[in-house]
Amino acid sequence: SSDLTFRNNWLMDDSIELFTSAISTLNLRTLRMCNNQFGWKDIMISRVQERNISCLSFIATSHIEELYLDNNRIGNAGLQHLLTLLMNNHCLKRLSIRNNDIGDTGALLLVDFLSIIRVIILSRTQFQYRNNRYAK
Repeated sequence: SSDLTFRNNWLMDDSIELFTSAISTLNLRTLRMCNNQFGWKDIMISRVQERNISCLSFIATSHIEELYLDNNRIGNAGLQHLLTLLMNNHCLKRLSIRNNDIGDTGALLLVDFLSIIRVIILSRTQFQYRNNRYAK
């Protein structure tokens, strides 16, 4: 099994495309891409662009079992795109998305995702079920 750790690199739009293109051919079981700030150009609004998450599209058909994307400013919109990609990955067992500015909308997305895919989600955000909805 292969393990790749690539963190603390603050990837910009072009560099994330080059990096993900290069690693898409590897037979990875664990990928740690923490604190790469996928939303670099939008740092003031702290949200990843759809294009940057789309660069991770190789994950959909990979054999990755553990994916760590902590501290990347993914946000609710980025999470939605990521979960769409992960719907086709039948190997994933663990997803870590700690500290990614995910709020109520993201919590509902995770509930829907978990109703279809069995995976352990690691997140430091605490959600509570109140009045028929999830709240942060």
